[in-house]
Amino acid sequence: MKKIAVIVGHNSKYQGAMGNLGVSEFVLNTAIANVLEAHFRDSEYKIKVFHRLPVKSYTKQMKDLSKRVNKYDPIVAMSLHFNASASKATGHEVLYLKGSKKGLKYAKRLDESFDKHLSNRDRNLKPIKGRNERGGQLFFRIVAPVILAEPFFSNEEAEILNKNFNNLIEAYIEFIESI
Repeated sequence: MKKIAVIVGHNSKYQGAMGNLGVSEFVLNTAIANVLEAHFRDSEYKIKVFHRLPVKSYTKQMKDLSKRVNKYDPIVAMSLHFNASASKATGHEVLYLKGSKKGLKYAKRLDESFDKHLSNRDRNLKPIKGRNERGGQLFFRIVAPVILAEPFFSNEEAEILNKNFNNLIEAYIEFIESI
């Protein structure tokens, strides 16, 4: 059995970016995580969905989350997000911890799946170097390799959800099946 931690970005109280359809990161990625968990229910992949505590302290969220994920002991932890944008930025990117060979390997695989299934531009891989960078505590507290998925920007939400939602799900499925 291959255990994968799927982490829903943000939490029920602090829901992250709001897309141009009015759907938050938390709501959308909870739905995606649930689809992935159901899809792999009777397979060699065991998907466990993790949610962050609805508390204001990011550090408390990360301490609690990392404790639960580390206890689960997954092959990889994938955090689901989408980028906020006040401009017309577009594209997908995957973050990983600089120096983590396995993290880089998984980030490349997910980026390749996004390249294949999403029509927005490839913003490439983004290495996280420090604990204080975007999502940094997640990368430094979880023992397993961590990747953070940003498949689109908030201004692309309508296009992704109305035209490419199945493609987005397929990209995540293909990535998981590559593990």
